[in-house]
Amino acid sequence: MNTVIIGAGINGEVCANYLARGGHSVTVLERADRVGGACVRHVTDIDGQTFSFPGGASVFGFMQDFVWRETGLADRLQFEPADNVYYYPAGSRGSSGPWRHMEEEDSPQFHADGEKVAAFLQKGFRDAEVPTLESANRQIGPELTKLWITGSARDLVDHYFTSPEQKIAIVLSVNESGPVGIDEAFSAFTISLMHTGSVDSEGRWGYVKGGIWRVTEELERLNGRLDVTTVTSARVLSADPDSGRVVYEKDGVTTALHADQVVFATEPLTAARLIKDRSLEEQISGMRLMGTSGKVVMFFRDHPRFKDGLGDTLRFLICNTELDVFNEAALSVKQSATADFVPGYLELYPESRSDDLGYGLLSVFFKHVTLGKIGEELSHVRQFVVDQVLALLDNPEDFIGSILRTPQDLCTVFGFAGGNIDHVEIANPHTYVGRTFSTHPSESFFQFGSHRRVYYCGAGTYPCGSVAGTGGYMCATQILRGQ
Repeated sequence: MNTVIIGAGINGEVCANYLARGGHSVTVLERADRVGGACVRHVTDIDGQTFSFPGGASVFGFMQDFVWRETGLADRLQFEPADNVYYYPAGSRGSSGPWRHMEEEDSPQFHADGEKVAAFLQKGFRDAEVPTLESANRQIGPELTKLWITGSARDLVDHYFTSPEQKIAIVLSVNESGPVGIDEAFSAFTISLMHTGSVDSEGRWGYVKGGIWRVTEELERLNGRLDVTTVTSARVLSADPDSGRVVYEKDGVTTALHADQVVFATEPLTAARLIKDRSLEEQISGMRLMGTSGKVVMFFRDHPRFKDGLGDTLRFLICNTELDVFNEAALSVKQSATADFVPGYLELYPESRSDDLGYGLLSVFFKHVTLGKIGEELSHVRQFVVDQVLALLDNPEDFIGSILRTPQDLCTVFGFAGGNIDHVEIANPHTYVGRTFSTHPSESFFQFGSHRRVYYCGAGTYPCGSVAGTGGYMCATQILRGQ
């Protein structure tokens, strides 16, 4: 069987790996000059010095441990788990430490139920099963299905906690990529997903030694050993969904390939346009595509040292410490035509913690920033983020400079429709049973539209994006089964 995969991000590379080991002849086409998608190394010059930094994703999580092992990544890369996550109210300046009383109200039942839901979801990933509410009700029961899958994030945290700070800490992930309200149906499902990673035995997120971009770089090398052909700087011109004929251009030369299956590991609008399915394109255009996450990368002469003395762990700065205010901020940029930025929360990732880079590197993902302006137009937003972080450090004098990436930058740099790194908001109706573009999801969940030989496994499909490859694995498995 000949398979052409369009897009060499994490899902495209994982899909190629499993299909090649399953006996397929695989060609991967990538429009950029290197593999990686949003898991890629970028460089910048500041004061004559060259710095490497992750252009898209920073922290490593969500990849299932079996994907880590079976692809061969576990033998080639070193994972550095983060020891813990600490939460601070923004403006606390870090010297007084995080919200310590959160530990006093920790809920064993929340963790026990979360692990039960996670085990159910992980089994579905492993078996490449079509997600259904029937299987959820049958395996974890109607109460947990309602709380953790179909219900709202607010109802979930209200069920287990009373502390506003603890509730905020749990719901942060709900609108991490887009403007999703915590009262929306299925918004609890994002919290469920957070329990399903990672390659670490304790489920901790963390870093890849040498940079997160090594995940896709090593996958390309591993796939090469499986005789996968990868063509970079390849601009796909068309993909015929009926014949499987894919035409691309590289260095002025046009080439046609014939495939039994075509797999798109792109964002969904690009896929619909390439197969010239206007009905599917209109459907996707009407989906909730908007992203509201920004990213500031901060560079230091030396590794940043935090006043709290807690080492190189993950830290969240919370700008809104009441649920209603938090929720209003999440929706503000979407609802206002004039709001460029409304402070929400900042996620601090000390990426140079395990690498001898010769400089310090700190990535800060933050909420909520407009779609429509590039980072160079929002210097005041970048300065706000930088000021918040420097107030936490013992060595702010080592700060050299920073780069801001906005949702509009994601559109330009990576081609993400709506500037959403997950391609589609993790929100009703585009999550769990609805996170598919298939006309017949019960028969072939990763089929693209109604096209028998065309599949989609980009971040817009189940379960979500991030550097996980779960969608790529599940898609490949269903193809190998003949679904």
